Amino acid sequence: LFYVTDVAHDDGAIVVVPGSHKQGRIPPGGNQEPIPGEVALTPSAGTLILLSGHVYHRVTPNISGKPPKRVDTTGVP
Repeated sequence: LFYVTDVAHDDGAIVVVPGSHKQGRIPPGGNQEPIPGEVALTPSAGTLILLSGHVYHRVTPNISGKPPKRVDTTGVP
């Protein structure tokens, strides 16, 4: 994820659970429900976040009304 603009929590911050890639499947629940141990990230413009698809992650609801500006890409080894 490459962030073109600063992201505040109200803009739809990315939330991850550190170390969760070692825990197996994501526990059942709604798409926006908090997961124990999660950490919200509010990256600044120019930030690059490399994230394994096995890490529990979600995005907070965007209640700011600003459209998200980031570049998402997927790579498979």
